[in-house]
Amino acid sequence: MAVLLGGASQATEIVGGRVSEPHSRPYMASLQLLGTPSSHFCGGTLIHPRFVLTAAHCLKEMDPTRVSVVLGAHDLETPEPSQQRFTVSRLFENNYDPEEKLNDVLLLQLDRPANLNAQVAVAPLPRQDQELPHGTQCLAMGWGRLGTHLPIPRVLQELNVTVVTFLCRPHNVCTLVPRRSAGICFGDSGGPLICDGILQAVDSFVIRECATRQYPDFFARVSLYVDWIRSVLSTVGARLNGTATLNANVQVAQLPAQDQGVGNGARCLAMGWGQLGTNRPIPSVLQELNVTVVTSNCRRSNVCTLVRRRRAGICFGDSGGPLVCNGVVHGIDSFIRGGCGSGVYPDAFAPVAHTLPGQYRGDSGNMVDISVYLVALVLLGAAVCEAQPRGRILGSQEAKSHTRPYMASVQVNGTHVCGGFLVAEQWVLSAAHCLEDAAGATVQVLLGAHSLSQPEPSKVLYDVKRTVPHPDSRRDTIDHDLLLLQLSKKAVVGPVVQTLTWQREDRDVAPGTLCDVVGWGMVRHTDRLHHVLVPVLNRTVCNQRIYHDGVITQRMMCAESKRRDSCKGDSGGPLVCEGVAEGVVTSGSRVCGNRKKPGIYTRLASYTAWIDGVMAEAEVD
Repeated sequence: MAVLLGGASQATEIVGGRVSEPHSRPYMASLQLLGTPSSHFCGGTLIHPRFVLTAAHCLKEMDPTRVSVVLGAHDLETPEPSQQRFTVSRLFENNYDPEEKLNDVLLLQLDRPANLNAQVAVAPLPRQDQELPHGTQCLAMGWGRLGTHLPIPRVLQELNVTVVTFLCRPHNVCTLVPRRSAGICFGDSGGPLICDGILQAVDSFVIRECATRQYPDFFARVSLYVDWIRSVLSTVGARLNGTATLNANVQVAQLPAQDQGVGNGARCLAMGWGQLGTNRPIPSVLQELNVTVVTSNCRRSNVCTLVRRRRAGICFGDSGGPLVCNGVVHGIDSFIRGGCGSGVYPDAFAPVAHTLPGQYRGDSGNMVDISVYLVALVLLGAAVCEAQPRGRILGSQEAKSHTRPYMASVQVNGTHVCGGFLVAEQWVLSAAHCLEDAAGATVQVLLGAHSLSQPEPSKVLYDVKRTVPHPDSRRDTIDHDLLLLQLSKKAVVGPVVQTLTWQREDRDVAPGTLCDVVGWGMVRHTDRLHHVLVPVLNRTVCNQRIYHDGVITQRMMCAESKRRDSCKGDSGGPLVCEGVAEGVVTSGSRVCGNRKKPGIYTRLASYTAWIDGVMAEAEVD
């Protein structure tokens, strides 16, 4: 495919189509140069009264102030009474990669809402990650040229096409017209692919030339971006239904300058009406907490805080609330790790300077810094929390009670921080990074549990005699992310506490194999064991530039993450394939459920000698 992309051209016309019935596609938009007649250059689709979805390459290196959006059109050379013209107030991109032709989607915010009627209407979006099967019948459309050397048509054209999966990429929807030379070409870029009345894709590019019958046409798959689109719409479109009355009790929050950060050790204030603890009630009055900004064990994309020497922090219900440092809102409560107020792992906030109001370009095409009311911060915070759940198995369901008797909860100072699993009567296997900040803390292992908080007669809490991280594990890498914990005494094995066989044969699991991930990641205020099935991903594919870009070694394996995934709090748990532990959930620096960043697991078959050696050495001692 890389070779083929070298001859790819952006799509700009429909070849071999037919004239659309006038105004039968009321969501269709024409992008034109402002003040220039007959200047249509791209298509688009109205998805909201204020937003048009098009292709990112359409406005690449173009001044958005020179762009006009026309809705309600059929004949572009006739001033139809149904036509509505708009200018573009903002652009919203999503990491467009022109070299790889990935994420070729762009949201245009119109200068005012469109007047919806019979000739101007909104196209419905698909479900997030919805896939189109091979052979699906769809409709492409646009005002592009009728052929490479033919003129641009005055009226809207459309073409019946068939979805194909060969020579296509996961980020695209591909189409062909069977048995004749027809398809998209130079001029229809950004236009919609409509399947069963749903906007499934955006016209992106063709291979080598138009309507070859040899290669399919490529569209950007809209279902990959539905969550992003909705977050933009909800964030930008959020407005109070009136003007707030400012007084001593209602004030506007001060925001930082663009990219203004907050340094390690800064003293800040977190606040909210969230729970007073993992299993405690919501307070009736506003709470606040002095916290310290830390950079250790924190992603670059977050601001992290910790309360040293005591268990305190943000909790459920605080999401979306502000982190105020020297009177300026620097963060929005996003997620936690290891339970509320773990005292070990920092709380994570979305940095306001980087994320407000969503990565967008203003009228000049540059990043714009604006003032936003605190209520807008709360709404943005909710969107961030939806995208980055609080340490849970994404897309999971509750496991049947005690059907995973090998599962262990690794706890620090009485708080669950990671999963693990029993590999011998006195040994639990987990991930090394789980205890990298637990020096001097009390480490214990809970076996026989389904709920971490509810009393269960099967639960037994064991002290840990010794922790043995792999000697090559380090903070700055996810390689060798293994940890053995020796219990103070042998576990009592029975129906609800059992060891799990782990893979000793040095072979890769076949791609596509469905495997089970289990953990106690925080799932909507419950702490019962959850699980999810994930398909194994080929290591070569996982190492591609669009995924993990070469960081996956032979000692690791990957599993796809199409909104189903392991997340923070599940680290150290097993990846079980056909009843055998093949891998251990590692940290991975990524957003849970992001299909661009598949889940990473330490491959146990690579560590047979080390695991056996550690346990054998303990027997001698």
